[in-house]
Amino acid sequence: MRRGNAALGQIAPFTIIALVANIALYVLSSVRSGDFVSIDSRVLSAMGASEREGLWEGEWVRLVAPMFLHVNLIHLFCNMSFLWRAGPSAEAYFGTPNFGTIYLLSGVFGMCLSQICGGYPAVGASGALCGIMGAHLAAAILDCPAIKHAWRNARVRAAAGNLGILLLIGISGLLRMDNWGHFGGMIGGFLLGGSFEAWRRRNIAGKIGLVASLLLIAAVICAARWTIFNPSYHMYQVAYAKEDLKDEAAAKFHAEEAQKWGRIWSPLHFLGVLNADEAQNVLKAFDHNLWHSVDARHELIFRVNHCYRNGRETRPLHEILYPDE
Repeated sequence: MRRGNAALGQIAPFTIIALVANIALYVLSSVRSGDFVSIDSRVLSAMGASEREGLWEGEWVRLVAPMFLHVNLIHLFCNMSFLWRAGPSAEAYFGTPNFGTIYLLSGVFGMCLSQICGGYPAVGASGALCGIMGAHLAAAILDCPAIKHAWRNARVRAAAGNLGILLLIGISGLLRMDNWGHFGGMIGGFLLGGSFEAWRRRNIAGKIGLVASLLLIAAVICAARWTIFNPSYHMYQVAYAKEDLKDEAAAKFHAEEAQKWGRIWSPLHFLGVLNADEAQNVLKAFDHNLWHSVDARHELIFRVNHCYRNGRETRPLHEILYPDE
C-alpha cells in the first residue's frame, strides 16, 4: 500500500493536493457551519464563494476559492470521486504543470462565465472537472489520423457523450447545476488541452493556441470583474456611488448606463437579463430606501425587481426583502 501511494504521489501530485485541499476545506467549512452534512451559505460566502458583487468590489479570491468549496457531503463526494478516477490518468498524460494549468484555469474560466451569464452564488470543483473532460476530448480529437473523421473514433464519441449527458442533465433541471460554470470549464479545458496536445506533437499551432487561450481567459476575467455591459453591475455601482463615494454625478451616470444596457439586452430578457423597465423599477426601489449595496451583494436586487415587475407591486416590498421580520 505504501508503495502504491508513493507511486500515485509521484505520478499525480496535483491531483492528490487538490483532493486534500477540497476535503480539508469542506471539513473546515462544516466546523464553521456546525453541520457536517450541509454547509451554511453564509459560511461559504465568507470563505470565498462565487459572488459577482464581491468580485466587483475587487475580491479576486472569488475566482479561485469556489472550486475548492462544496455545499454538502454528496456534492463533495461526487466531485472528488470523479477527480480520483480521472485525475491521475489525465495528469500522467498531460504532465503535472500542464494538468494543473488546465484544472485551475478551466475552473476560473467557468466561474467567470457563471458570474457574467448566471450571476448567482456558486461553489464546486465541477467547472475544473469539466475542464479535464474538455481537455480529454481535445486530445482524443487530435489523436485521430484525420480530424474531419474524428467522430468515428470511439474515444471521441465517449468523451463528447459524457460532456453532452452532463450538460443535458443541467439544462433539464433534474439536478441543480451551474450550467454556465460547467460550459465555461469545458470550453477552457478544450482550448488548453488542445493547445498542450498540439504543442506536445511539436506543432506550432499549439503555441499559438496556448497564447490565444490565455488571452481569451484574461479577457473573460476582466469581463467578470468589470461587467460594464450588465445592468445589474451599474445598479450596484449606483448604490456604491451614493453610499460610499457620496458622488451623485457617478450615481446618475451608472443609472443611465443601467437603463441603456437594459434596452440593448431586452431581446435576451428571457434568459434572465434585466430590461430597461425593470432596471428603472429597481432604481426606484433604491430611491425609496428599499435596498442598498449590502442587500445587492445577496442578490436581493432581483427580489426587489420581482416585486416591481411591470410596475405593479405584488406584495409589500419589505416582506420580500426581509421575510423574517
